[in-house]
Amino acid sequence: MPRGDEYDDDDRYDAGDDEYDDYDDEPRPKSRKGLAAARDIVAAPAILLMIVGVLGLVAAAGQGAMNMAGPGARNQARPPGAARNNVAYQAGRMSAVLISCTWGAVVFFGGLQLKNLRSRGFVTFATVLAMLPCNVCFLLGLPFGIWAMVAMNNETVKRVY
Repeated sequence: MPRGDEYDDDDRYDAGDDEYDDYDDEPRPKSRKGLAAARDIVAAPAILLMIVGVLGLVAAAGQGAMNMAGPGARNQARPPGAARNNVAYQAGRMSAVLISCTWGAVVFFGGLQLKNLRSRGFVTFATVLAMLPCNVCFLLGLPFGIWAMVAMNNETVKRVY
């Protein structure tokens, strides 16, 4: 039974017409040239986000190693009343390492997804997370995260995503 809506009279939505997407009035890239242009736009910020993620993982591993080394490994100022053998104090330090590791992993995989032009929502989450101070490497994540957000909102990239 034929539908009686506005799509019946519109020539753009014919079954054989691959130029237009069914959900958007924007034309799809007609060739791989549009895809290549989008990949060129996001390549640099994606690689830099992956590097920041790896650096975050390395920093978290170093922080975890220093925490596991014990009380004599470094002379660190600690909060009043927090003994080094206090379980809550050690659990807090290890949870900070866990958060830092998670930060690095999410930022790395977000950069990887951006490079492959996949999962726009996850990439947006990872880019915003890269700009949050959960790891010492957020100082690099801030400018590269802004650059990645600008690249993701480019019209050429939006058409491909």
